[in-house]
Amino acid sequence: RCLPGTIIFIEWWKGNWFYDSVSGKNSWFCDIIYSESWLTKEQDTTESLLAEITERGSQKIISLIQNLPDQTFPRVPQNHLEATHCKKITSEDRPINWNSSAFSIHNQIRALFPDPLAFTTFREKRVIIIRSSLEDLPEMGLGRKPGSFFVGEKKRLFCVCGDGNLIAIEQ
Repeated sequence: RCLPGTIIFIEWWKGNWFYDSVSGKNSWFCDIIYSESWLTKEQDTTESLLAEITERGSQKIISLIQNLPDQTFPRVPQNHLEATHCKKITSEDRPINWNSSAFSIHNQIRALFPDPLAFTTFREKRVIIIRSSLEDLPEMGLGRKPGSFFVGEKKRLFCVCGDGNLIAIEQ
C-alpha cells in the first residue's frame, strides 16, 4: 500500500534459483539491471500505480530489447536488508475499521481500488467505498464518534475516524 509521497521503484533483474541448505527451501535472488523511482500522489490507487508502472516498464523493456545485442547490463546485487514483503490482500482486508486514523483508512481505500474494494456497513447495508479524500476540518467532527457519517459543506458526505480527523467519501 503506497502512501502519498512514497517513492516507487521499478527494478528489472536477472535472477537465479538457488537452494538454501539452512532452511531447506528454494529461494529467488536477483541482480538489478535497471531501477527507476518517482513520487506517488495522494489520490493514486492500486489501479493508477499499476498503469504507471506498466507504461514506464513497457517502454524500458522495449529499450532494453532493442539494445540487447550491443549492450551488457550492469548487475547490482539486491540489498536484502532493504527488501520488503507485502502480504497478499484478502477479503479480510476489505472492512473499514473507523477507529483507525483517517490517513490509514484513506490508504486502505486507495489500496483496495479497483479490486477487491473497501466497504463499511451503514444501517445494516454493505456500502462499498471507492474513493476518499483527507479533510482538514476537525471542528466538523467534534462530538461525533468514529464511524459517524454526516453531510457537511457543499452536501459532501463525511465520516469521523478514530483520530478525530475526517474523510470525505467521494464515491
